[in-house]
Amino acid sequence: MQAILKVFVPFALVTGLFLPQLVQAQKMEESGGMSALPETPRRQPQAAGSLTLGERFRLEARLTLGISAFLVPATEAGIRMAHPPGGYPREWSDGPGAFGRNYGAGLARHTAGGLTRFAVAAADREDPRYYASARRGAGIRFAHAVGFTLRDRAMSGRRRFALSNFAGAAAAGFSGMPYEPEGFNDASHAAQRAGIELGSFGMHNVVTEFAPEIARTMRKMHLPQWMAGGAISENAVRP
Repeated sequence: MQAILKVFVPFALVTGLFLPQLVQAQKMEESGGMSALPETPRRQPQAAGSLTLGERFRLEARLTLGISAFLVPATEAGIRMAHPPGGYPREWSDGPGAFGRNYGAGLARHTAGGLTRFAVAAADREDPRYYASARRGAGIRFAHAVGFTLRDRAMSGRRRFALSNFAGAAAAGFSGMPYEPEGFNDASHAAQRAGIELGSFGMHNVVTEFAPEIARTMRKMHLPQWMAGGAISENAVRP
């Protein structure tokens, strides 16, 4: 149950913070009150043609080595220390050293997941880019983003099983077994971490799907540009 909550809470936060603005923006777009696709922090990638290995790596580096890649583990470490699971050892739940251990474990987990996803996608000819929904409606677009975590695209354009996402999630979950604390380094906890990582891939798709609306909302809140760049690490290929 705790693992399920860890996956659900980030989705709920994103939905609760942005869904009202997204619905409002959607209505304004349909009525012609604003352009459907405002400028977003990053250049839109090309949809056609193949990708070189270098281009693939640059796309993955935005996620694995971008601002959010370092902020998310810090947030996770703080939450885990504030609400440690039962049986969590003291050296992992109290003090600066504990924060460093949790932060390092989270950073290593996300990095392993991202790099494995990159390698599997390149070997299996998956298209690493996110393709936004062609349909309107916040709920439909949200479902599309979550579904794209399970079935993405091949370089040929056909829909296919998202093998790289599942391989990356598995690597993220099981790579921590050598250094996670006793009682949390077994296969059961590794599977839980893999599920959480897969959920984070889905959350990234949701943020990317709604990037124009999120960027617009952040501008209205007068937030600095670097925060938008950190929150939106990929610009979707849009119809």
